[in-house]
Amino acid sequence: MQYMGDLPAKDAPPLQLMQKYTKVGLKGLKLRDELYCQLIKQTTRNPNNDSTRRGWELLSICCGLFLPTRALIYHLASYLNAHAQKASQEQAAGPDAPIDVGRLASAALRRLSRLRVVGIRRFPPCPTEFTAIRLAEQIPVNIWQLDGKKVVVMIDMAATVKEVSHIVQQQLGLSP
Repeated sequence: MQYMGDLPAKDAPPLQLMQKYTKVGLKGLKLRDELYCQLIKQTTRNPNNDSTRRGWELLSICCGLFLPTRALIYHLASYLNAHAQKASQEQAAGPDAPIDVGRLASAALRRLSRLRVVGIRRFPPCPTEFTAIRLAEQIPVNIWQLDGKKVVVMIDMAATVKEVSHIVQQQLGLSP
């Protein structure tokens, strides 16, 4: 895959390549399982560390955008679980661990579980989301009040307006 650096990208930036692949999964129901299977295959015993990391990034992103079929979801979750267990081993190795597979697998599992609750997205992530997803972090969103004060809400790629509204109400001490 071009995103993983295995094929020449023809000067396409990573965001553009990621959006290309995620659009395939968002639009093509029949291609979702194929995309997941390709990512699983390319993140298994890949000798290129950079390619492996990028594959895990893309897999983690896809897990927050669209679900595989029922036939594949159990296998995908098992694959993610097996690699999420590496997260504690990587933490023990320190911040200079070569590939953060465990952290990305854990983030992918959380996104997959969340997606089953809130449903699939219609559009690929924007550049800010893309960066946060790659780093397995939440996105700070500034919400400005009429008096000029702001409330900062940390959201993930599956946050709904209802959830953000509830968080803001809690931070301001308002009743729902």
